[in-house]
Amino acid sequence: MILLLVEAGCSAAGEPSTRQQVPEPAPQDAGAEDRAAPVETPGIALRTALVPDTAPQPVRIRLRERRETAGEGAGEFAHELHLDLTATLTRTGVEPSGEIRAKLVLKHVKLEFGMPDRAETMLTYDSATDEPNKGNPLADIMTHVSDAELSLRIGPSGRLRDLHGLDPRWRKAGLIMAPPGLLAAQWLFRDLSMRELVAEALFPPMPAGPVRVGDAWEIDVPADIPLVARLNARVRHTLTATATDLDGAEGPVARIKGTGRIEPAPEILEGAAPAIQPIVKTGSVRITQTVRPGSQGLAQRSERTVEVLLTLTPPAGNDRSRMTIKQTRELISRRGRVVGPSLAQ
Repeated sequence: MILLLVEAGCSAAGEPSTRQQVPEPAPQDAGAEDRAAPVETPGIALRTALVPDTAPQPVRIRLRERRETAGEGAGEFAHELHLDLTATLTRTGVEPSGEIRAKLVLKHVKLEFGMPDRAETMLTYDSATDEPNKGNPLADIMTHVSDAELSLRIGPSGRLRDLHGLDPRWRKAGLIMAPPGLLAAQWLFRDLSMRELVAEALFPPMPAGPVRVGDAWEIDVPADIPLVARLNARVRHTLTATATDLDGAEGPVARIKGTGRIEPAPEILEGAAPAIQPIVKTGSVRITQTVRPGSQGLAQRSERTVEVLLTLTPPAGNDRSRMTIKQTRELISRRGRVVGPSLAQ
């Protein structure tokens, strides 16, 4: 797992709306004017951690998801997906607008997914050992993307605006749509899905300007169940602690925590087909992060649970079928060096 000292969420694209909330000062008692005024604690600018350095930065993203489905006439079954991805992140240029261009080079991919209760459905892939045309269908398709170089555009605020480089590889390989048993892997390694994952894992939203311990801000971030429902999480973040390395060589380290609730994404519901009506029965997210602005270091861990009820109405007829899907998800990510001696736990 990753040592983190911030809890937060991230949006996949665009510049998220944030609202910073600074605590009101405590009322003074009589005679307070006779005591020395408290020393003002300097703020810390968190956004400086979200700009890639010119040197390649090591990156690791680990994702574990379990999805339990229960439906009328379909019974109950579960799917799991585990991803362990390492890469390097390098800045390649800066636009006059302040937008940063970068590349993310995939170095090692381990992927496992299927139905754990049915061993014959489980597929595994390790880019370090598995080769195509050796009897592993997952290796046959993943060989097209496991060493990809992805182009990124990052806004001046540190938010990931765009990612591309995977879809052209699928098209070149002639894999516009993978077979049903491999669709989860291809879906994860498409530009849109990877953009949302990388944005959440490596470019979490941070407030503008310096913040102090106790400051809080809220941000809406995607919380989708892939291929099922577009969801949104409103996450409230709080800066809970700051510290400085013992040697002072790399500046401050910040600890952030966040909690939020999950709801259907409004922009999706407005244009959704009336035949499919997702209802979030329960949904929550918790995030923990550690940020080192001086070295652009970030470590993060998020845990998410959501249960969605889908009601399907056929185009002809009044019969409806209902399906409940529960997703539990853990994301652990790290970029660069983060934790110093004064914050190690």
